[in-house]
Amino acid sequence: MKKVTTKKISAFIFGSVLAFSATALSEETKNTALVNPRAVTETSEYKPHFGLQAGSNSPEGSNRTGAEIGFDIGYQVYIPYGIGLMYSHTTFENSNYKNEQRDELMAKGTYNFGGDIPVIRNSYIGLAAGTSSNDGANTLIAAPLLGFDIHVGEVRDTGLSVGALAKYIIYADDNADSTTLSGVLKFWL
Repeated sequence: MKKVTTKKISAFIFGSVLAFSATALSEETKNTALVNPRAVTETSEYKPHFGLQAGSNSPEGSNRTGAEIGFDIGYQVYIPYGIGLMYSHTTFENSNYKNEQRDELMAKGTYNFGGDIPVIRNSYIGLAAGTSSNDGANTLIAAPLLGFDIHVGEVRDTGLSVGALAKYIIYADDNADSTTLSGVLKFWL
């Protein structure tokens, strides 16, 4: 039986995102979650946002699950594609029973779904890449993303949404890859 590596999984996810995005270009149905790409024509369609994240980070192996906090900023550059930056700080107990801290900074690209299917119309998929700092040592990282944001109201002329974000962080060195699940509160400007 062949061994499935993290790199093969990330290549599969990346290929799937590209194929899914290409399908969005060719389909034109009203009851789909796929959005026909088009240029932004109004300032409000850029959808700039600032998000706060809090959740758990579960590294592979015998490391223990820890807390993660962070934030992200972004906007939609071409409907339905968005770009942005994500920062997170994670603390967990490693397999040697020592507290380990990671600071991660990633650039992200997302595909935002639409249509009229509940929850899916507020969802997005994406990829992020950047760097992680662990006790002064830096390494390259990449992560597939899956999340949703549900609009819940206005706060002082700013849109407000709640949602969740799941990401699987792949490290270029021998650090343990990790899965993160966070609650997200976003302010839409």
